[in-house]
Amino acid sequence: MFNKPQIIPGGSHSDQRGTIAFVNDFNFEGVNRFYTIHHPDTSIVRAWQGHTLESKYYYPVKGTWLIAWVKMEFDKSESEWQVEFVKINAKDSKLVYLPAGYANGFKALEKDSIIIGFSVPGEVEEKEILRWDADNWLDWENTM
Repeated sequence: MFNKPQIIPGGSHSDQRGTIAFVNDFNFEGVNRFYTIHHPDTSIVRAWQGHTLESKYYYPVKGTWLIAWVKMEFDKSESEWQVEFVKINAKDSKLVYLPAGYANGFKALEKDSIIIGFSVPGEVEEKEILRWDADNWLDWENTM
């Protein structure tokens, strides 16, 4: 696995039978669970959750999402943590990978967007999820 966030590209193919979307470079190794998240409107912000041991993959299956992350650098003040983000659309067929040690958040940019998350636990199952206020690090309404 990577030690920093990655965008893993995929692709799609359309013909008379429909469209197939894929991310051939995604390996399910270590994934122990998955979940889907549906945001019925664009006012919902799901942020910030951090994991010290667990890695995450996010794949949009419908709509467009703003996915953001910060490296949890506990030797620095939280105000110094640098936010990064990407806009990702289901039509792009890309996967976002966030390794352990990052806090993340996301927001649907289109109504009725759906994203799937895949979790890869660390060697010891993490019992605590670190949480911060959604307003930390990013102005969700005025980004992108």
